[in-house]
Amino acid sequence: MAKTVRKTKIFTIFQYDLEEEYLREMANKGLHLKSVGFPGSYTFEVGEPKDIVYRLDYKGEKYKNDEEYKQMLKENGWEYLFEFVEFVYYRKPADEGNTELFSDRESRLDYLKSVARKRMLPLLLITIFFWIMHFSYPSYTTAHYFTFGASVVYLILMFVLIRDYIRLKNRL
Repeated sequence: MAKTVRKTKIFTIFQYDLEEEYLREMANKGLHLKSVGFPGSYTFEVGEPKDIVYRLDYKGEKYKNDEEYKQMLKENGWEYLFEFVEFVYYRKPADEGNTELFSDRESRLDYLKSVARKRMLPLLLITIFFWIMHFSYPSYTTAHYFTFGASVVYLILMFVLIRDYIRLKNRL
């Protein structure tokens, strides 16, 4: 039985490029991705160091069983690993070339926008809900303080995600 190692590293949804780089660094050290779990828990299989490129593809529920798309990537040398929270993990040896899933900047931006729409809109709606609830409760009640605290946490999370979105957009 192969030896496994667990590591914890947290990335936001707009840091998937940094996660891909991290996974490549681990493969270069001989730690090959086996699974991902919450919160930021990675399980690696110990093996020989190899330069392997990892790519995360955000597909959502409607693409979950898109066998034609998976087959096209397989024909281009990508190994399908697994799906986790609507991200699909692929890998490919770096020396095989063509290590991008998207061929042009426009496709990358469309990809980024689909992630933003799917993840940021619900977060914004939840934040608005907590603000509405906050102002509907009388002052100095537990619910008043809870909704205020929750809305602050969600606002901070929104700002972090917006910062990461802008960083990634500028990088593309």
